[in-house]
Amino acid sequence: MKNYIQKTLIAHLFGFLALILTHIFWSVNTYGNASSGDTGIIIFWAGIFLILFYLVFVIIPTLY
Repeated sequence: MKNYIQKTLIAHLFGFLALILTHIFWSVNTYGNASSGDTGIIIFWAGIFLILFYLVFVIIPTLY
């Protein structure tokens, strides 16, 4: 089961990275820079929800 946890973490991190890069490209295209599209807020909240969902749907079910 440890291999499952590692693979899931890697998949979540790649998804998080894809989300951030897509948002940065969109923000640069729309506003001319990466900071005008609330990139910091997107990173903050996406990080919180990534950790929350990882705990609820991956870590906690493996304990029971």
